[in-house]
Amino acid sequence: MNRSALVALAFLAGLMLPSSLSAQSALTGPGCPGFISPSIQCQGSPVVCSPLPVLFGIGMAGGAPLQPAVLVLGVDAPATPIPSFPMCMSGCAITLAPVAFLPTTTNLAGEAQHGFALPCDPSLIGQSVEAQWGTIDPSGIIVCAVATPEMRVTLQ
Repeated sequence: MNRSALVALAFLAGLMLPSSLSAQSALTGPGCPGFISPSIQCQGSPVVCSPLPVLFGIGMAGGAPLQPAVLVLGVDAPATPIPSFPMCMSGCAITLAPVAFLPTTTNLAGEAQHGFALPCDPSLIGQSVEAQWGTIDPSGIIVCAVATPEMRVTLQ
């Protein structure tokens, strides 16, 4: 059976064959640096309907080693100012409405990652999510919370 016939059968059966997607990402909100300024990035290539555990991830680099970190996923929202602490996060604002908080810990290099196996759902194509990492900056006189810039990730 040729590929066209398989695609037609998969379509008729309501299935979808594995499909590589690209993830377009753009920084959409400010970060909240401290003595460190962590960054956010997409990692890997998203694959919808993969029979293998192919992961797409959102990572953070430039954090402090072995510190708590949280990836916040949500939708775009008006800026909400964050109260300032002495020498911490002055003038920062959150520009996403949180939907999920995914905690982890940074590694020895100050990096963290959360991977996502994408389900077999063609409606994911064109969908966006806002993402931002928060972590601890122990570098100063007092311990501060810092955040990466906000990033919009769109599957294409």
